[in-house]
Parts: sequence; C-alpha cells; structure tokens
Amino acid sequence: MEQNSNGINSKKLAIIRVLVAIFIIVEIVVLVLAFLRIPPPKTYQKIQQNFSHLIRKTVKHKVPAANFDVFMQNLQSDMRLNWNPPKIGTNARVVVLMKIQKDGNLESVKILKSSGNSEMDNAALNAVKSTAPFQPLPLSFTGETVDVNFSFNYNAKNAE
Repeated sequence: MEQNSNGINSKKLAIIRVLVAIFIIVEIVVLVLAFLRIPPPKTYQKIQQNFSHLIRKTVKHKVPAANFDVFMQNLQSDMRLNWNPPKIGTNARVVVLMKIQKDGNLESVKILKSSGNSEMDNAALNAVKSTAPFQPLPLSFTGETVDVNFSFNYNAKNAE
C-alpha cells in the first residue's frame, strides 16, 4: 500500500477526505439555516457531532511516533567527543537528565544518578554543556521539549 510522509495509507487518506467533505457540507447547511434563523434539525446536529468525533479519532491515532534513532546516535557521538572524565581507579557511572528544546537548545541539565565522585559528575555536566546546542529534534516530534536520560560510563581498566 502506498503511504504519504505521515505514514497514512492512501485508502485511509481518501476516507478522511470524504469525511471532511461531508463535515464541511453539514457545516454549510447549519450556517445557512442559522443565517435564515431556522434552528437546524437535531439530526444535523447529531451528524455534525459524529463527524467531528470520527475525524478527530481517525487523525489522532494515525500520526506516527517521532523516530529519535538518528538524533540519539548523533547525540551519543557528539557527547563522546566532549567526555573528558578524570582518571580514577574504579569504574563509574553518571546519569544526567537533559531537557532539550525542539530547536536543539539545552533547556536544563541535572545529575539524575551520581557516580559518587564529584569530579566525574562535573565532567559529565561539562560534556553536556560543551556539546549543546544539539541538532533539532525530529520534525515529526510535536512537543516543545524532550527529556533525555544519558549515561556516562567510565571503565577504569580501559582508561589505562
């Protein structure tokens, strides 16, 4: 089946177009009746409500989820370039929570799970701040910001 850029196949798109056309016709009839000061029959009001609900339901469930794969791969690569952990004798892990705006700007960052070493935690925060701004969020993402948990792992054995 052929699909448009939003992932809605052509049959479903045709159905949506027909529903919208019928909805517009009903709206015009209601407007004409209102202009003539004739109250619309209950059946028109019911049809109007049913079509509004059906269109919202159809469109709401057919919008594909945003794909963050490429965004996260690029974020990981960029973060790796700016990750300069201190040399310590044990393995460590820092988890940060970043709030990223749709345009890629960093709104906020905080330590979600500390490594127990303030130098390591600060190195993670510095990596985030040095990497920002990030690439814009995927176009299909409809929100204003996204929260990203990001782990920085330090392997003492590989650091030698």
